[in-house]
Amino acid sequence: MSKDKQAVSFALMGRTFRLYFKMMRESGWGRMILYISTSLLTGALYALNTPVMESLVTAVTNVAQGAGASVIILPAVLFFLCGAGATSFDNIGMYYQIVFEQRVRSGLMRRLMRAIGHKEPIALEDPENLESIEKAKKGVDGIHRLCSQYINQGAYALAYFGGMLIYVGLTSPLLAALLLLSIIPLALSNRLIMAQASSLSDQLAPEQRAADYCEKCMTDREYFKETRLLGAYAYFFRRYFGHLRECVRLNRRFTNHETLYKLGSDVLSLVGFAAVMTAMVFELKNGRLNPAGFAALLAGLLGVYGSMGYTVQNLSSHAAEQLPRVKFVFHLLDMPERHGETKAADGARGVTLDDVHFRYPGAENEAVRGVSLEIQPGETIAIVGENGAGKTTIARLLTGLYLPTQGRVLIGGEDTRSIDLPSATESASAVFQKFARYRMTLDENVKMSDTKKDAGIGAALDEAGLPLDSACFPNGADTMLAREFDGVDLSGGEWQRVAIARGLYRAHGLI
Repeated sequence: MSKDKQAVSFALMGRTFRLYFKMMRESGWGRMILYISTSLLTGALYALNTPVMESLVTAVTNVAQGAGASVIILPAVLFFLCGAGATSFDNIGMYYQIVFEQRVRSGLMRRLMRAIGHKEPIALEDPENLESIEKAKKGVDGIHRLCSQYINQGAYALAYFGGMLIYVGLTSPLLAALLLLSIIPLALSNRLIMAQASSLSDQLAPEQRAADYCEKCMTDREYFKETRLLGAYAYFFRRYFGHLRECVRLNRRFTNHETLYKLGSDVLSLVGFAAVMTAMVFELKNGRLNPAGFAALLAGLLGVYGSMGYTVQNLSSHAAEQLPRVKFVFHLLDMPERHGETKAADGARGVTLDDVHFRYPGAENEAVRGVSLEIQPGETIAIVGENGAGKTTIARLLTGLYLPTQGRVLIGGEDTRSIDLPSATESASAVFQKFARYRMTLDENVKMSDTKKDAGIGAALDEAGLPLDSACFPNGADTMLAREFDGVDLSGGEWQRVAIARGLYRAHGLI
């Protein structure tokens, strides 16, 4: 795996944790400190259990050799308290993990939806960006799962391994050095698996995107009627499973590498454990380690190797699973935003296109080339042209939705490049050829641009040629326009008139 891809993978991890901690801080410093402290205390208590066990074994040995039974009370109580305390703190940590999951997810989704509202509309013309939005929503859950596992298990492992390292170091510096060296292969394995996961994500993305699109063509309401009627189902079926096979191949290759890395680290750790055991026997023979200490240390080291191996491999698996999803969150947050002054740009005062050019992202040719046009206040115009001539693009430029790649668009005398998106579109309304069919009530469908407006929707519907008392609206303005929500469905023409009424209802200087 190249160093560049490893660097990208760890940069993504760093950015993920910075965002997660920011969300946690917004939930309260106190809760965050308690959450991390519970994991640290759990690990510390399990580490403390080893010297306590040594004292307990020593007391039991003394009792067996004739000492009074009272010598066993204190170490037994301490042993019990360590175990009970570790279990209690572990349960408290799980509680805070659930609390943070709800709070952090809510905060991340709020940030994500707010970010989408500030993105350049042209960015949403890119299918990859649209897909990123859908995957970013899933990535929000991935951020919490990834970070909470690393914080919880990482803090536990740090306290547990650190405590054991101190205890072993006090007994024998040689044992401590060997123990530390034997854990390194596990950390190296974690790095390699994370880098592989990042590479897998890059390779899987286009294949999964193509498979999802073929599935949509076979099952989506927008496509399936034409797909079945034209006999194209088998065509999409073959393509769908072709892309799925490639996804399976890539995942299998990753699994093979992951297994080899884990196996290699396990073998090296086993060699390290054998070295530690040999050193323990040596220390026991030389009298620097007593039998009780040997037994307690052996039990503790078995716990260290088992715990560290499970922790590292579990964290590696979490990184491999969640990082590909998390990446889409930042892809969305990094999409370009529209900036500018907040000014009133009233289309009722006229709109001017001055030598306007426009090219869609990734397109070779310009959709609009050198268009100059002036619309006077109160004037009605029609732009006529062949398919693909740029009529819809000009409409989007006129309303301030898109910015020209060259030239100027002036709405009420204000250059759309110098004002923010809400200012540019505030006085504009539109009805597009591919209009939206919102699964809401008729009233909500028409009034969504201004729900506080006192005027009813009757006038707009009348002007659109679809009266409110029409038979297609059994509950009037409260009729739900979605069968899946126990409502009604409209014909294509009726939906178009609802869209026209929505455009007319919005207060506008330009429509």
